[in-house]
Amino acid sequence: MKKVFYLFLPVLFLFGNCTTEKEEITAGTIQSATAVKKEEPKSTFPAVGKVGQIRVVIEDELFSQKIETDLDAIYSVYFEPFKYPPQLKFEILQINETEFKGSNKRFRNIMFLKIDQNIPKGEPTVVLKEGQYAATQLCLYVLANNQKDLEYAVENMLSEYVSTFDKMAWQREYIRNKRESNKVLNKKVKELYGIDITFPSQAGIVSSKGDFLRIALPDESRPMELSGGNYQTSRTNFTQYGLMIWQYAFKDSLQLSYETLLKSRDTILKYNAPHEYEGVYMGTQYHPAILPVVTELKLNNVQGYELKGLFKFTGEQEPSGGLFWSFTFKHPKKDKIITLSSYVDGPPTTSMVPYLRRVQSILYSVKVD
Repeated sequence: MKKVFYLFLPVLFLFGNCTTEKEEITAGTIQSATAVKKEEPKSTFPAVGKVGQIRVVIEDELFSQKIETDLDAIYSVYFEPFKYPPQLKFEILQINETEFKGSNKRFRNIMFLKIDQNIPKGEPTVVLKEGQYAATQLCLYVLANNQKDLEYAVENMLSEYVSTFDKMAWQREYIRNKRESNKVLNKKVKELYGIDITFPSQAGIVSSKGDFLRIALPDESRPMELSGGNYQTSRTNFTQYGLMIWQYAFKDSLQLSYETLLKSRDTILKYNAPHEYEGVYMGTQYHPAILPVVTELKLNNVQGYELKGLFKFTGEQEPSGGLFWSFTFKHPKKDKIITLSSYVDGPPTTSMVPYLRRVQSILYSVKVD
């Protein structure tokens, strides 16, 4: 019997801005403390399936409540600080070995939980393979001699692999962008800002004003049926997402402080990102429970600050809002501060994770020659 469960969130606490440890990320490589064994793909087709979903292949009688609970505890990972609505990075779908056929074999994330009598008692093993059944696919094998050892492995040996699944999620989008890149747009951005960044072929400039550029990705729509009482209607939900780029003169390092980054952001957006309603413009959401979070980050060869939070349209009205994910840095070869700020705006009933991964892959491709 197929069993689906969604990962439950921990209690949400109020928090302020936080700065995490420095992190270094390179586009095009998978960085993990775990060893990844690359296999020649048995298919030339790319991996398929829902973004963020992990197919767990295990016989129904072995899929105990403890294994389910422990997987939930390990993969209850969500994008900070996108909590309203929460954006879970992973979803677990259990299937048995009989169901592991056809397109299931090419699914992007697969975890095999197996009993193998050849494995010594008390010595369960975990092996991560990349590209076994399809390109960019991750397969995690958890092998144990018995049920007790299998449950031990799930509880104690899987946490270190979460970051690898996380990084591969946006790397897949980056690889596709490289393959189907908008070379004209890439060249235009390099001419204007002196940076290399990889945009997908569907991206296009929708507005340009001095040092400010807004690039949109195609709106996506999903029909939603609404019914109640004696009525039934159908409406379409649209998700809008894209990237804004701006630059201004560098004077001193205080311009890169948390408070100044937010103040500069709000000022620039007020004059360059208007809503269709008169007197309404894009701003930042400052509710105490969802303050923006900043992280010092090195992307490829560019050192800067990643800022994530919620935006809202503000002014005479406040019609809507969404998620933003930005990266700000001093250009290493000229006295300019550059910000790449993505936005995702969609209905609260729709997961934003696929769109977050797409804008993440664009942000994380930035580099300077």
